[in-house]
Amino acid sequence: MTKLNYHLVYWSISSCVKVDGHTPGQIALIIHSGQEKLLYLSDAFLHPLHIERLDWQTNYDMDHDKAKRSRIKLIDLAYKNNMLVNGFHFDFPGLGRIDKRQNNWAWHYSEK
Repeated sequence: MTKLNYHLVYWSISSCVKVDGHTPGQIALIIHSGQEKLLYLSDAFLHPLHIERLDWQTNYDMDHDKAKRSRIKLIDLAYKNNMLVNGFHFDFPGLGRIDKRQNNWAWHYSEK
């Protein structure tokens, strides 16, 4: 039997970000604990490659142009504020950071 140690951390939702395109009325969440912020992407991104390839469409986007604008908004927000990001559909635990390589965006998984 393996004993698991859990650290209790208190997080609060500080704001919602409207991210239409994938589905109408979709939101992403900015969650904070102290000075740390996490951007919960919801379904705005289905795979880390969608961060690196913003022109790629998914079969699930109801309006690709809106979805692309929403993705750009989220990428800019996360990058400019150095936020930890949670991609719901990314490999577990889906935590990482968005970075810029030359003129392209890149996803980096985080252990934090």
